[in-house]
Amino acid sequence: GLHPSVVTLPPGEDPDTVIRKEGPDGIREYLSQAVDVLDRKLQILEERDYFSSIERTRGAVDRLLPTLRAAKDPTLRDIYVAKVAERTGVRRETLDDEMRKGEGGFSPRSRSRPRAPTPRVAPRPPVALGAERKLLLLLVQFRDYVDLAAERLGPEEFSDPTLRAVYEALVGDPELAHPPEGMEPAAASRLETLLTSSERLSEAGRVFEDSIGQIKEGQLAVRAENLRKAMAREADPGRQEALVRELEEVARLRRELKTDWRPAIRRRHDPFDSTP
Repeated sequence: GLHPSVVTLPPGEDPDTVIRKEGPDGIREYLSQAVDVLDRKLQILEERDYFSSIERTRGAVDRLLPTLRAAKDPTLRDIYVAKVAERTGVRRETLDDEMRKGEGGFSPRSRSRPRAPTPRVAPRPPVALGAERKLLLLLVQFRDYVDLAAERLGPEEFSDPTLRAVYEALVGDPELAHPPEGMEPAAASRLETLLTSSERLSEAGRVFEDSIGQIKEGQLAVRAENLRKAMAREADPGRQEALVRELEEVARLRRELKTDWRPAIRRRHDPFDSTP
């Protein structure tokens, strides 16, 4: 089966910018340094001091359980369970019990807070989901993607203020089970709707990449529109020329984005391999 790994890129970079700056050899070098997904999560939890107390260690176990459940290969799962048991001090039998409790397809937080029998708002069909909402729906269903999203997308890149607040809350606490205290009512309502949605997403990796790409493309579209408006108001020829060059650069970035996040080029083999 597939063995998931995590690649760490320089701060502020994503695969697209690395390829543009360093070329295929550059991205291959980063890929060669990929770390097993469980090892990376343990590193992050260690950096965030999650093993400093009993209470925080319990929280660390909750964050690691989705990764254990996602390991379908029996041998890999056994290795993962052994690592988590050794690091947390929790017995293997207890971890096995916890994994079985949450294998109904829902996030582990469904055990800590009962789900409503029906969503408050009827879910919109997938084709009607905006990229921002779809990304958040993915994050509440596949919690392992929260840290990955935080590395790729800042809250300020959300155009919808309520969804931005939901995203900030999830990044602050990836195991969020309900709206945090003090959250604005509109944002709390959106988060509740996402948590109770009956719409189940599949192909998480594809949805994640497509949503990120569409959000970033939307930002560039707004930037292009603002530049066109500035050009219409600008009387100085030199300034107009500078705006034209900036608009051309935005157009180039949009073309690259639309190419780079197409599902056809995101396969689980070397992206620079020309073989089918």
